[in-house]
Amino acid sequence: MNGNNVRQPACQMSFRHAVLAFAIAVALGSGTASAGEKLDMSFIQGGAGINPEVWAALNGDYAPGRYLVDLSLNGKDIGKRILDVTPQDSEALCLSEAWLAKAGIYVSAEYFRKGYDATRQCWVLAKAPAVKVDFDVATQSLSLAIPQKGLVKMPENVEWDYGTEAFRMNYNANANTGRNNSSAFGSADLNANIGRWVVSSSATASTGDGGNNDATINMFTATRAIRSLSADLAVGKTSTGDSLLGSTGTYGVSLSRNNSMKPGNLGYTPVFSGIANGPSRVTLTQNGRMLYSGMMPSGPFSVTDVPLYSSGDVTMTVTGDDGREQTQVFPLSVMAGQLSPGQHEFSVAAGIPDDDSDLEGGVFAASYGYGLDGLTLRTGGVFNQDWQGASAGAVLGLGYLGAVSADGAYATAKYRDGSRCGNKVKLAWSKQLALTNTGLRVSWSHQSEEYEDMSSFNPAETWLQQNQGRRTRDEWNAGISQPVGGLFSLSASGWQRSYYPASTTGSYRYADDNGKETGITGTLSTQIKSVSLNLGWSGSRNMNGENTWSASASVSVPFTLFERKYSSSTTVSTGKDGGTGVSTGISGP
Repeated sequence: MNGNNVRQPACQMSFRHAVLAFAIAVALGSGTASAGEKLDMSFIQGGAGINPEVWAALNGDYAPGRYLVDLSLNGKDIGKRILDVTPQDSEALCLSEAWLAKAGIYVSAEYFRKGYDATRQCWVLAKAPAVKVDFDVATQSLSLAIPQKGLVKMPENVEWDYGTEAFRMNYNANANTGRNNSSAFGSADLNANIGRWVVSSSATASTGDGGNNDATINMFTATRAIRSLSADLAVGKTSTGDSLLGSTGTYGVSLSRNNSMKPGNLGYTPVFSGIANGPSRVTLTQNGRMLYSGMMPSGPFSVTDVPLYSSGDVTMTVTGDDGREQTQVFPLSVMAGQLSPGQHEFSVAAGIPDDDSDLEGGVFAASYGYGLDGLTLRTGGVFNQDWQGASAGAVLGLGYLGAVSADGAYATAKYRDGSRCGNKVKLAWSKQLALTNTGLRVSWSHQSEEYEDMSSFNPAETWLQQNQGRRTRDEWNAGISQPVGGLFSLSASGWQRSYYPASTTGSYRYADDNGKETGITGTLSTQIKSVSLNLGWSGSRNMNGENTWSASASVSVPFTLFERKYSSSTTVSTGKDGGTGVSTGISGP
C-alpha cells in the first residue's frame, strides 16, 4: 500500500470538520454583529460598480422594482395596479397622493400627517396608528388596512346645471271709475333665468284724478351661485346689515356663504367617534328612529355626515363580527345658528341706502362664523357714517344639560343733537328630555336705554324725537312641548316684556302703567290618518292691566280630484271682543 494514501481516522476528520464549521459560524456571527458597517464592495469581483444603496435595498423588506400587484383596501379588492418600489422604499412603502387617488383611495392629511415625506411628497401609511400595509412579493399583492377615520370621501367632480333660460311674468291690473274720480293700479313680478344668473323683480304703479301718481320698484335683484366659494352673489336691491344689529335696504352687492348649496349639507351634523375592534356595523338612532347604519373597518372611526333636525340623545351601537355590541350615548341639543364642526359661513355686503331708508351715505356689513366640535362662534359689524355697530355670539353644547347661546351687540348712533351708545345682550337655553321626549326652552334679552338698532335709526332726528314711544328693557320667553303617546302633541309658551319708564323718553305715562306686558299661548295638534286638527289659545295683559284673549280651531283634509292631490282647510276663530270668524280654502298644484 502506498504510504501517500494512508487513510486518516474518521474521528480525526470529524474533528477537523467541526473546527471548520465553528470558524465559519464565528465569522458569520461577527459579520452580523457589525451589520451596521457598510460592506466594502471592492473585495467582490466587479463590486466596485455596484451601488451600495441598491445592494442594501435588495436586503431590505421590499426589493426595488416594478410590480403589477393586486390591490385591496380593508379586505375589498380594488383591482390591479402598477407599483414602483424605489431603493428608498426598502423598509416602508411611500405612496404618492396621485397613485392613491388613481386607485380611488383618498386619505386624511390630518390622520397621516406624521407619515408624510415632504421631500419625496408621498405618504408612509404604516406610520399612522391602526394602519397595516402588507406587500407580499411572492403573490404580487398589496393589502391596505386603513381605519375609517384615516379616509376621506372622493372629491366631487360634477357639472352644475344652471337650468334652462326662461322668462316668467305675473301681472295684475285693475281700474275703477266713479262719479267723482277714477283710479288705476297695476303690479308685475318678473323672474328670468339668463345663463348662470337669476333675475327677480317686483314693481307697482298707481294713478288717479287727484294727481296721486306713483311708481315703485319694490325689488330688482340678480343672483348667481359661486361654486368655488359655495356662496351666492347678489346685485341690485338687497338688504345690508346683521341679524342682531338690524339691517336696511340698499342698492348694492352682497356675497354670502350658502352651506345648503350642496346636497347633504342641510341640518346640524355633529361628529360621532368611536373605535372598532374589528370589522363592525355602526348604527345611530334617535328617539327610536334610525339615522345611520354602515360598516366600518378596524380602528378609529368618525361619522360626520348624519344631519340632525331635532334635539335628543343619539345612541351609537357598534356591533362586531363576533356579535359583541358596544353602545355610547351622545346627548345633543340643536339650536338655531349652530354650525357643524369644520363648517364656516361669511357674508360681505355694501351699498347705498334705498328710498325707504332714513340713512345717508354708504353702508358696509361683514360677518363670519365657524363651527367647532360642540361650539359655534360668530362675529360681525355694520358701518355707516352716522351709525356703527359690532356683534359677537356663541352656541355651546352642554351635553346632558342641553345647549346655550349667547349674543351681544354694541352700537353708536349719531343723532342731530349728539351721539348715543348702547348695548344689547341675548341668552337662550334649550334641552330635550330623553325619558319623556319633553322639549324645554328659555330665553332672555336686555338692552340699554340708549341702544338703537340700524333698522329704526334716523340721523335727521334728535334722540328724544326718535324715542317718543316706550323702549324695551328686558324680555323673557319660556316654552315647553310634549308629545303624548303618538296621539297628539301639546305645546305652551309664555313671555314677559318690561319697559323703561315713559317719563324718561318724553311720553305721557298713565297712573296705572306698571311698565310690563305678559302673554301666554298654547296649542294642541293631532293627525287622524291624513286629517290634521289644530287647536290654539292665547292671552295677554298690557301695561295698563287690560286683558285680551283669542282662540282658534283648524282642520285640514287632503283629497284627490282628477288624479291630482288637493287640500282643503277650514279655520274658526273667536276672541274677547266677541264675534266668530270662519275661513276656508282649497290649495293644490
